[in-house]
Amino acid sequence: MEAKSAKTRRSQEQRRMESEERLLTAAAEVMVAEGFAATTFEKIGQRAGYSHGLVTQRFGSKDGLILALIDYLSGQMDARYEDLLKHAATPVDELAGYLDVLISQVLEDPLAEAYFVMMSAAIANRLPQKDVFLASHERMRVRFADSIRRAQDAGLMSPELDPDATALAFGCVQLGFAVQLLLNSDLDPSPIATTIKQAMTALSQK
Repeated sequence: MEAKSAKTRRSQEQRRMESEERLLTAAAEVMVAEGFAATTFEKIGQRAGYSHGLVTQRFGSKDGLILALIDYLSGQMDARYEDLLKHAATPVDELAGYLDVLISQVLEDPLAEAYFVMMSAAIANRLPQKDVFLASHERMRVRFADSIRRAQDAGLMSPELDPDATALAFGCVQLGFAVQLLLNSDLDPSPIATTIKQAMTALSQK
């Protein structure tokens, strides 16, 4: 009886996770297609195949939905970054890999655009959610700075570089690159990515 109850609980949790992912994916798709202001619980429910009441039940408010969607999209990126760290040969390779992951995510996953739609709306409308984006970008700055410090310790980057300032500059380049890719769908990212990596190589030379 206990085994059956545990199986039922797992099944319920799986269904809950699946429905939440469908709702978040639908929310991102509506946001990309129609914009931030036009994203309503009714439209999300219709696209996901659920009632708008379920959206309200799961997220409570649009603010709750936005926070959950930011966490969901950030989690997708973090999973790809973790895989990158397992295969990068050096800390400098990690930095180049971070750039490759960002480019491929923006180009291959249409939901990544929702992240920048929300970020732009949060900045333009002075929404409190802008602090969530700032915290997300700060976590990436810490990652970059860690790679830079380990590269310096290994003698692969100049010890004269300020790891935190360099990490912030690299993050700014990545953010600007991602936005440019979204603004211009015809842009070929290859030569730009190559130029950025050449600049990183120059920084790696002592």
